[in-house]
Amino acid sequence: MTVDAALAQHATLPRTVLETLGKVYELDAGPATPAQTAAEAAIAAKGTFSPDVIAKGTIAYGFTFATGFKLMWLDSAGPVTQGVRALAAKLAPVDIAIVSFAGHPVAQMQVPVTLEIVKLFRPRTFLPAHHDELFGRGFVTLDIGVEPLFEAIQEALPETETIAPLHRRPMCFNISKPGQ
Repeated sequence: MTVDAALAQHATLPRTVLETLGKVYELDAGPATPAQTAAEAAIAAKGTFSPDVIAKGTIAYGFTFATGFKLMWLDSAGPVTQGVRALAAKLAPVDIAIVSFAGHPVAQMQVPVTLEIVKLFRPRTFLPAHHDELFGRGFVTLDIGVEPLFEAIQEALPETETIAPLHRRPMCFNISKPGQ
């Protein structure tokens, strides 16, 4: 197996949007429970809030298996970088693309950002990532529906299969032969 990596860019939202989402959650669901607060603190302790993450710490990966099967993974759908374009030029089309579908709380605002990346890699199968809910103040992301993205992918790349993975459930793919 070979692994290729490219410098990508992390998605960003204005702080006011994130703070407002936190208020919406609290108004609708009530304050975070002690268990939710503890879970969020544990997640936050694993990460960093360095501004370098946005432009210097987000990496796109391409995996080419001995069989020729290709998978690309990008866990943040920020603006497309030259590094991501070069990785796509080397790998596309790929068998599976796992690309983030998170950031904007309104799906129609995030669709063009994620779709641009998907179109570069022209995957046989697309899996959205990182679109899950994280409750609380300052770390709020909505569990945005993937259907608007799937519709856009089907219009742009009708041969691409889209799969909505179940949260925290394993998925298995036969990588013995590409394109199967």
